[in-house]
Amino acid sequence: MTAMAANGNGTLSALEQVAAEQNHYVSHLANVNDRQDVISTEDIHNANGLLIVKKGSRINREVAEKILQHKLLKPLEEQVVLEKTIDASGLGGCFQKLQGKYPDVKQIDEALGFNKTLENILKRNRLDKIIMQKLTVLREEFQAEYEKSIFCAWLSALLASEAGLRSDEVEVAFIAGLCHDIGLLHISPDIVNKRGALSPDEWRAIQSHVVVGQLLLKNIPGSDSRAATAVLEHHERCDGSGYPVGKTDEHLEMMGQIVGMADSMQAIRVKQFDRLGRNLRDAVPYLHMNANTHFQVVYRTMYSIIRKAGLEPSHVNPFGDIRMLVSHLLMRGKSLQGAVWILHDILDLAPRLGNAGLQRKLLKACKPVAVMITSSGLVRDEIFRWLEDMKDRPDPGSFDDFADMELMQNELYWQLKKVSRVVFDCLDREGGALPDGHRACFEEAGSSLNKILSTGMA
Repeated sequence: MTAMAANGNGTLSALEQVAAEQNHYVSHLANVNDRQDVISTEDIHNANGLLIVKKGSRINREVAEKILQHKLLKPLEEQVVLEKTIDASGLGGCFQKLQGKYPDVKQIDEALGFNKTLENILKRNRLDKIIMQKLTVLREEFQAEYEKSIFCAWLSALLASEAGLRSDEVEVAFIAGLCHDIGLLHISPDIVNKRGALSPDEWRAIQSHVVVGQLLLKNIPGSDSRAATAVLEHHERCDGSGYPVGKTDEHLEMMGQIVGMADSMQAIRVKQFDRLGRNLRDAVPYLHMNANTHFQVVYRTMYSIIRKAGLEPSHVNPFGDIRMLVSHLLMRGKSLQGAVWILHDILDLAPRLGNAGLQRKLLKACKPVAVMITSSGLVRDEIFRWLEDMKDRPDPGSFDDFADMELMQNELYWQLKKVSRVVFDCLDREGGALPDGHRACFEEAGSSLNKILSTGMA
């Protein structure tokens, strides 16, 4: 961790410290050991050189508990072997399953002729045994995250190819997409699997997965440093609202932006759209609203892929009845209008924090979202008047407009959720140093934001 900490960035250094404490990979190995042998390939010593596990031992729950009490001399993944790990053929089968599960993915591949490119990537790349080990454990322990890795590897490579990058860069994008979330395996399963709001400490642990993943790739002999950097940066955004550092576009690399776009599109397609029968064409409103969040070339390439594939809007009404949909849009639109005022209140309160770094963090989190809500046009009075009229006399011919509004609102609510995390993280870090009145104002603003989220999240 010390080499990265030398950059002097306090935010990254703090996350590096959190990352150094994440040694929960052994818990997953113990679970996998219930289904196949997981064996130590050498004596395992702690950081002080004390032998804690002998060569040839099975990594069962008892051994895992012992390892969890120590910092190790060497990374655990370098000292264990699984009886059976996934191989290139298995990965190829997973990409075929992805097409079978998501018809729009298949349509994109066929329209753009990407299947052959993907086959060639799998043939040319002999993925490191540590990567294959991690992917096997991810598949066994977090099936949804494993599928996400497959999706992101596919879309990252496709974006790189369509953006006109060289073949070696397309392969780097593929590997980075495949490995972008393997750092989650080192974080406590209780945090990764938690439903509901995360505490500030838990959220920092989740954020550290990009640091863990970057270090894992960086330490693999012969690995491409661009893939490691992409893993580190895939949650960074051009407007500075991302993590772990909050870099802006001039300090970001192309690969991280490609994987970040793939990661975002996967979350929308699977977490939001799948249960409603929507497809990637329905993500166009998201792309328009986030046109300045990723590199322009990445935004334009994603839009071009959807257009070339000939995907059509799904025309889904989650409420079945147009009146109910319009009422929902009206309620959430007025809530978003209120959220703008709350965001401005937070920005006014930010200078009262003694820490200049946290002030900047609040500014980066709140200002872009306030601008996004206002510039969307969804909180204008004339929109509310139109919706009021449509609620009484719904026009089926306006359904596409209603559908786009709902998708835009969904994105704004997800952006507000990120802001809420930042607000409560700042309170956790600096709240004790604030006068009671100022702290109460921050807490009230945060609580008001959470109230809006609880009633309006899709």
